[in-house]
Amino acid sequence: TVNPTTDIIKDFDRLDGDWKLDFTTAPAGEVPDEGATGVKTYQTIDAGGGLIYNVIDRGLPERGLRIEIGAEPTRKDRVALDFRTIEALSDSFPKRVVFRFPPRKLVRAAFVAGNRLFGGGEPWDERKFKEIGHFDVLFLDEDLRIQRNSEGNLFIKSRI
Repeated sequence: TVNPTTDIIKDFDRLDGDWKLDFTTAPAGEVPDEGATGVKTYQTIDAGGGLIYNVIDRGLPERGLRIEIGAEPTRKDRVALDFRTIEALSDSFPKRVVFRFPPRKLVRAAFVAGNRLFGGGEPWDERKFKEIGHFDVLFLDEDLRIQRNSEGNLFIKSRI
C-alpha cells in the first residue's frame, strides 16, 4: 500500500489528535503492555503547537506520566523530536515531580563547541543535530499511523 501522506512537512496537521499504540518492537520496559499491566498508553499531538504528549495512564489524574516533546517536520517523511519535560504524578508524596530536559539551545551550544574543538573541521549540520531524536512516517492516513523511531523501533498507532 502506498503512503497517502507523501510530505509530512506540508501535511503535518494530519498528525493532530489522539492516538493509541497497537503494536511496537520497542522493549517492553520502555512501553507498558496494556494487556499485561492494565496501564493505558496514548499520545496526544498538537500539530499547530508543534507538541506531542506521550501519556502513561496509571490512574490519572492521580497517577501516571506525561512526557512533553517538541515536534518539527524536517524532511518529507521525518519529524524531529525535542524532549522537554517528564511530569510524574503520584497519589502519595510527592504528588507531582517535573523533570526538565536541558533546553535545546544549551545542548546545541555544547554540540557546536565540541564540533569546533574536536570535529576535525567538519561543517556543522543543523538538521542532523535536530534529528538526533526523530521518527520517520512510513504510513499515515485518517485512522492509522506507522512510524519508525531513531532507534529503529516500529510503532503502529490508531486514532482514538
